[in-house]
Amino acid sequence: MELPGAHRYEDYVSAQCPFHDDQRNSLMVYADGFRCLGCDKRGALGTLWRKAKLSNAVPERMVKAEYYPHTSGWSGDQIARMGYKFLRDNPAYQDYLEERGVLGGRVRFGLGYYESWYTIPVFNREQKTIDVVFRACPWIQEQTGMRFYQIPGQKPTLYVPYIREVEKADTIYVTFGLFDAITLTLLGFPAVSSTGGKGVFNPEWLDFHRGKIYIVPDKEEEQEARQLAARLDWRGRVLLLSYPGGTKDPNDYLHKLHDPDELRKDLQCLTH
Repeated sequence: MELPGAHRYEDYVSAQCPFHDDQRNSLMVYADGFRCLGCDKRGALGTLWRKAKLSNAVPERMVKAEYYPHTSGWSGDQIARMGYKFLRDNPAYQDYLEERGVLGGRVRFGLGYYESWYTIPVFNREQKTIDVVFRACPWIQEQTGMRFYQIPGQKPTLYVPYIREVEKADTIYVTFGLFDAITLTLLGFPAVSSTGGKGVFNPEWLDFHRGKIYIVPDKEEEQEARQLAARLDWRGRVLLLSYPGGTKDPNDYLHKLHDPDELRKDLQCLTH
């Protein structure tokens, strides 16, 4: 099934718009977004995907390999810059970040959008971009089963949303996801993560910090958190959040409740 009236052209699909009552093909669907010439609704493909609830309402050329961002010939820094500029200049694509509660970090953490993936730049201690990690928009995640993607050949490294806060903090927090680290940092808890997930976090990355280190694991990943805490010796401690039903990590917690103060209070209560 397709969008009503769908007609495929070389670079786009035209169809009837699901956002308003219109029998004309006023909707233009491109590889990286959509726009309605009738009601002027525009945005990311994920927004259209959820509205229409159709599994093939995107151009055929987006199938298979086209789901993944093209990175050949570009450095992580170049992609991060392109993604940042695009997201800055196209506010309609910021909806997903706002929905996840991390839009406040768009400028501060250099978040961007590149070929249907949100870009998260990885900085070194001199604030130079050394890597970029891609977070799938909802419809890409649905089709690929992947939430994150890295440029092939790049090794896992430490992700710090805001290095200055981490370096001056007495206590820092380790999460098992990049959006989780961004979430905690925005709430005032200096956080770090790994670009490669929980299984590849190297304790030596935190040798610069001589204070407490709280590991905040996802639900059902407590064992991995305890193992990491043990490798951090006296500095490592595990902090177990009481996740609301249907959530499994700090960003899910924020997304579910839409109440930053509730998550902040829970964290404060567990660390004092």
